[in-house]
Amino acid sequence: RGVGQAAFLLAALGDRSGLEANLKGGTKPGVLDKGGLSLLHYAAEAGHADATALLLRAGVRPDINSRNVATALEWAVGLLVLAAIGRYLAREWDGLAARSWEVDWVLLALGSALVIVAYSGFVLLWRHLIVRLGGRLSAADAHRVWYFGNLARYVPGKVLQLVGAAYLARAKGVRPLLTVGSFVVAQLFVIAAGLAVTLATLPGAAFPVPGGAAAGLAVAVVLALLLLTPLFDRAHRLALGLAGREDAYAKVPVGTRVALLAGYLATWVVFGLGFGLFVGAVAEPPAGSQATLVGVCAAGYLAGWAAVFVPGGPGGREGV
Repeated sequence: RGVGQAAFLLAALGDRSGLEANLKGGTKPGVLDKGGLSLLHYAAEAGHADATALLLRAGVRPDINSRNVATALEWAVGLLVLAAIGRYLAREWDGLAARSWEVDWVLLALGSALVIVAYSGFVLLWRHLIVRLGGRLSAADAHRVWYFGNLARYVPGKVLQLVGAAYLARAKGVRPLLTVGSFVVAQLFVIAAGLAVTLATLPGAAFPVPGGAAAGLAVAVVLALLLLTPLFDRAHRLALGLAGREDAYAKVPVGTRVALLAGYLATWVVFGLGFGLFVGAVAEPPAGSQATLVGVCAAGYLAGWAAVFVPGGPGGREGV
């Protein structure tokens, strides 16, 4: 018992080596205190990223206490994201510090407002898909799950994005299979709409990869056929069958799918306009480049999504 109590102290202090030795000495990673809190709660809420990462690798489940699933997971993901961003800033700090920054705060505020509106659009469209698939999630809870789940994409591998969203949504009564499935389907709509916006706003010569425009068009056509034809229902039933959950099938009418695609197209445009205003706030883009910036924004995010084993922020997106 004393060894277990010491583990909570070590976790709270962020003593990674001591905690690792304690676990090797026989303390079970899933041990709980009298209030039902895990070692992960202690490490994450005290702000210790290394200890948090150690406990996650040791197999401590963020949902080990359903009352505290959101707290533990949100803190854990938040710390890992901050650590990843901190490493990136440390690596690029000399270049950032050398730049002479002149900010147009009005444009920055307007751009930020449009980006927030666009993010809410992504959230509400995803929530609408969950409801059509038979789930129930309030708009407020959808924003919380989506934001914290998507923060995890800034950690290399991006798998925590789905895991985090599933755990958080389960605490709100949404089945993990439904959360993961709706996230995957929503991403297909996001990619299809993003490709359409990119192709419509970027000249073919502007694509960073030779033949990128043709490849993007091919992928967009394939996704449109999958999402807007009877292939969608067949793929849906097949996926549920592979998961052994044929009973969870819920039909999504083609009209709803067309509306979702239109919604994602509009959201991408708003997001790109916000990005353009942000660029204008800190730099001097060429006159008449707003449409191109919308395409650059969409292409950059798609590149970041495709780079599975690097964080969603620093990396492929900035390269584009």
